[in-house]
Amino acid sequence: METLIEILEPEVKYKLERIEELYPNTVDGIIRELEKRHHYSDLSYDCIMDLVCYLELKDHEPMTIKNLFIKDKQ
Repeated sequence: METLIEILEPEVKYKLERIEELYPNTVDGIIRELEKRHHYSDLSYDCIMDLVCYLELKDHEPMTIKNLFIKDKQ
């Protein structure tokens, strides 16, 4: 079964790489959690909130994280 980091949308990976220079510890934590999890509902609340905040997701809605992953892989 693929991990979340493997099915992360390419533009999201790119955005994480860009903000890693500014927030290395936060991005490292996000990446480590995405490497361990297989479904977005398994992510910790902290990781979800970091994704919402640092990726500037529309309307800052935590449930928008499901859109970060390739849909046909879930």
